[in-house]
Amino acid sequence: MRYYSITISPNGNTSPFAPITYSTLASNGQNNGSALQVDLDIFQAFFHQPAGLGSVIIHGVDFSQLNQGANWNGANITINVGMSAGLPFANSQPKYGPIINGTIYQAFGNWQGNQVSLNLLILPSTINPDIDVNLTFNWKKGQTLESAIRTTLHIAYPTLEFYGATSPNLVFTEDQPAQYFSLVPFCKKMNEISKMLIPDKNYLGVSLSATVGGFTLVDGTIPTKKQIDIAFTDLIGNLTWLDVSTLQAKVVMRADCNIGDNITFPTGAPATNTATSFNQARNLTSFDGIFSINKIRHVGSSRQPDANAWVTIIDCVIPGALSPTAGK
Repeated sequence: MRYYSITISPNGNTSPFAPITYSTLASNGQNNGSALQVDLDIFQAFFHQPAGLGSVIIHGVDFSQLNQGANWNGANITINVGMSAGLPFANSQPKYGPIINGTIYQAFGNWQGNQVSLNLLILPSTINPDIDVNLTFNWKKGQTLESAIRTTLHIAYPTLEFYGATSPNLVFTEDQPAQYFSLVPFCKKMNEISKMLIPDKNYLGVSLSATVGGFTLVDGTIPTKKQIDIAFTDLIGNLTWLDVSTLQAKVVMRADCNIGDNITFPTGAPATNTATSFNQARNLTSFDGIFSINKIRHVGSSRQPDANAWVTIIDCVIPGALSPTAGK
């Protein structure tokens, strides 16, 4: 069964409500047939890539949760999605988990006729990449770029964990001190510098993202330990080649995928080619192998019966397309 659990925790005394949870499971753990309809569009992307805010619409909420006294702006929000035990394949092993531990950027109610909803625009993490923060970057001669980035972010965000690794070849011949005041320009510059040091057109470049577990720092040259295996029954339609060595997959909504993870698809899974696909991709109609995730989008409408209405869209690249010398 489709699963969601959304918990909103107001900060301080900004709301008369205690933390409130909307879920498809009842208190006894059984599926709740009266669960409210939820529409969501949540992304996970690198900070140097353009991306908007996530959105969640909760239909049929109580009127008291829509008035000015509720004031959900700035509240913490955690979202868990996926599939619980049950149909469509009667899988006894539920597949759900957290996709966001973030902040509500803007909340507003909507009441038209008998349609009532709570609309939320959310930051996908507790970090607002556009808010000013002290990012003192002090890259020493001979020091790896990864080490310098970790030091900078640890000072600014001491409570967050770090995952992933980048090429040890990213070193410079001189000290490179700099000062940044938000994550977006900082991450854009790190990506630009890394591509200058490894001038391969297929090189991903140093890329940073904030996930539920903390910061993910990758450049595609160091294999990650985590690997997601997609079953044939997880696929919604064909795989699609978007570009040279770039693939997009639509799967049943799941929360165990993060940027930088490795992912495999069933051997012989059919792939569709777009008009912009290059010849190298058009010739590959079936395949097996390991890909690296570089963008994720969760899109769902919990009461829409179409299989396309509760999915995770994954963009990934073939690691072999990266520079063969980048990690050496």
